[in-house]
Amino acid sequence: MKKTITILLLIFSCISFAQLDKNSLLVIPVASNLAELTNITTANVGSIAYVNDTSKELYVYNGSSWIKVLDNSPVITNEVLVEDIDYIYVSVLINGTSWMVTRYHRIDINTETSAMGTGTQPTALAAIAALTYN
Repeated sequence: MKKTITILLLIFSCISFAQLDKNSLLVIPVASNLAELTNITTANVGSIAYVNDTSKELYVYNGSSWIKVLDNSPVITNEVLVEDIDYIYVSVLINGTSWMVTRYHRIDINTETSAMGTGTQPTALAAIAALTYN
């Protein structure tokens, strides 16, 4: 997720410094509403789309669902750090309903993968290690 946001910020900063003309604009696909967007399930991971209803929000596809890119107020709580011989895991609860676990390899801390879901936040090593990371 951090990589996606970093890439988006880089793209938008490059666009803002470029001289704009009709041949240099970045065109992002537009969905009429969130229902139309969520019906698209064959997108590539990292695909970006804009919802043009009253919310006017940007979304990115994570491989299984569309995630709002610039959520106005994500509340991160209950940060849990768990370790095993190969990885360091950071599990967080997002807005009280979703969770994300980020896995860092001990030898190369820049090797970062994550798993996301809803419901009960995984906090035990067995549950965290059993997740599917991308």
